[in-house]
Amino acid sequence: MLHPMFKPGLKVSLCASIAFAALLPACGSGDDDSGPPAGTNQAGTSGSGKGGSNNGGGGSANGGGGSSNAGSANGGGGSGNGGSSGNAGKGGNMSAGGQGGGMNGGTGGSSSGSAGKGGDGGTAARPPTMPAEVLPCFVDKGKDAGDAISVELVPNRIEGVAPLLVFFDTDGTKADATDRPYEELAYCWDFGDKDAGAFATTGFSKNQARGPVASHVFEAAGTYTVTVSVRDKDGLVQSRAIEIAVDDPEQAWAGDKTACFSPSGDFDGCPDGAKQVKAQGFGDLKNEIAAGKRLLLHRGETFSSGGIEVNVPGPGMIGAYGDGDPPTVMASGAVIRVSEQSEPNVNDWRFADFNVAGTSDDSEIIQMGGTAPDILVLRVGGDGIGQGASAADTLIDYYHENGLDFQDNPDTFGFVDCNWQHLRGGSGHNFWYVAAHRLVILGTLANDSTMGEHVLRIPWADRAVISNNDFGNAPEPRHVVKLHAPTFEKGVTSNHIVFSNNIIRSTGGNTWSVSIQPQNDQKNEHIEHVIVEGNLFLPGTAQEPLLVSAADVVVRGNIFNRADGTICMEVSQRGIEPPPTRITIENNTCVSTGNVRLAMVNDASDVTVYNNLVVSPQAGASSFPSNGVEAAGNLGMADGLTASKPGEDWKDYMPAADSAAVDAADDSVGYCPWDYATRARPVGAAGDIGALE
Repeated sequence: MLHPMFKPGLKVSLCASIAFAALLPACGSGDDDSGPPAGTNQAGTSGSGKGGSNNGGGGSANGGGGSSNAGSANGGGGSGNGGSSGNAGKGGNMSAGGQGGGMNGGTGGSSSGSAGKGGDGGTAARPPTMPAEVLPCFVDKGKDAGDAISVELVPNRIEGVAPLLVFFDTDGTKADATDRPYEELAYCWDFGDKDAGAFATTGFSKNQARGPVASHVFEAAGTYTVTVSVRDKDGLVQSRAIEIAVDDPEQAWAGDKTACFSPSGDFDGCPDGAKQVKAQGFGDLKNEIAAGKRLLLHRGETFSSGGIEVNVPGPGMIGAYGDGDPPTVMASGAVIRVSEQSEPNVNDWRFADFNVAGTSDDSEIIQMGGTAPDILVLRVGGDGIGQGASAADTLIDYYHENGLDFQDNPDTFGFVDCNWQHLRGGSGHNFWYVAAHRLVILGTLANDSTMGEHVLRIPWADRAVISNNDFGNAPEPRHVVKLHAPTFEKGVTSNHIVFSNNIIRSTGGNTWSVSIQPQNDQKNEHIEHVIVEGNLFLPGTAQEPLLVSAADVVVRGNIFNRADGTICMEVSQRGIEPPPTRITIENNTCVSTGNVRLAMVNDASDVTVYNNLVVSPQAGASSFPSNGVEAAGNLGMADGLTASKPGEDWKDYMPAADSAAVDAADDSVGYCPWDYATRARPVGAAGDIGALE
């Protein structure tokens, strides 16, 4: 459930303050290449580093010495899947009738990743998995792949206390049918958590996911069997499963391992045996922070401003007790600072079920100050804040330059079911400025960064799942989502990212809503292995909803409503980075009342454009890119959707029963196993063109 909306008018920034400010670059002037805001900090897993990367021929390697967390195995020695040359396909031209109805049509090997920032080259044994039945997410059970598909299922941990965030990876999965398993195999997940419910943002099940990386929060004690089924375009399928043991929080934090806090002294609902503390300010919690403790705030009450530092081992938690609305914490600075410079000692903490109301531009919910694995932010609201979360890669750079090689970026850093509104502070202020290994953002609403900069800015990610969120309303010329990377001279890339099932509300002005490219045209930043799938891009003033300059990217099953706009996406080189390569654009739906094109493609290689639908009064063969791309199965038509004026309901974009898109997909090209609504394709005799069946 989303948090109750805050009263409007509270404001917030981050460009100043706190003990770490002297370690960081000054706030930028608002230029696109400005650094993170002052006062931001960064954490990570001791012993795991940014992996090396080799872009020659498209091969990448995620180095990273692995760390092991409480029965977990965090990836190891640094092998990576090579890229491959573009797909062979077939052309073809067809017409749909009506106004403008028209239709057009080297293997990189593995490489060794060097131990990167904070890495020592260590490894950890992977936990055992077991065979499993094929999940019912495909059109049929397919054929047993035998040795043709080898599935690797790697959780970051296999046990812990609820609420437990787990990140699942399939790195190392191989298939005879492709040299690009991340992009060209279909991955379907069931977390074995049938009572998980649905995301309030999108209505999709929390118990299921799609994509080669996935994540889930287990909120109840028990043993869960997590299954992934992996299928190739020929119908060969293989499944693996693993058990996750989740401990009861009431047992883990029984008695004096819990402390309850109330400004009024109301301890109704405080667990038996817990310490009871009458306290007006959130800062009073610092007196009870200790290894393995849980601190609970009384619901319905307000705590005055005050920050705390958490730098002790978990399992730990700050949450809420009693009935009513979440407790509110007033914030003039950073509410929670996690880890620190010289002796980071924190892991496995959860921050859940409270709201933060900013009272100054320096207010912030969570700030990372050093190494800190397994951090979960769950159902935390924020209004009028200067920053939601900061974890600056530049802070880790500073540490390494000063001999603190044990410091690293956060590892398994999650934000789930949060609600952040009305950013403040101007230049250098974002809802997120976070660099991390295994970044997770699920089911979160973040709206209105118009008094700051970006909604979500990721300067570096080594694996990420960003799914089922509702993001929108950034100021000109900023972005709703900005994903880039460190300069490649540092030897790292942003890589292995799933961006799926999100609702994107337009950014302001003449810019892009979602930018997956270097931060400016003077930065040689490399991004690779990105899945952009099943997102709904709603109309607004943005010039383009999606811009991509990266390698090995799949843009599949998305819906673009452009109002009267002219472009749904762009693939082009921004500056001095390598040109985009190995880009797949398939089964997207692009709608506009203007003369719209599906995609602008410039200076890119190995681009395939299959089974996309453009609906516009001027739609035709010219609606699709033709310069240096391989195209088949694309359709332009003047109308033919369920709704004549489609809006925010995805059902508006379904083809009408008599639409020329129905059963018209060229199923011999590409591979799109499900539609925007996660229904298995095809529903009829053949697949439908576009995002929906």
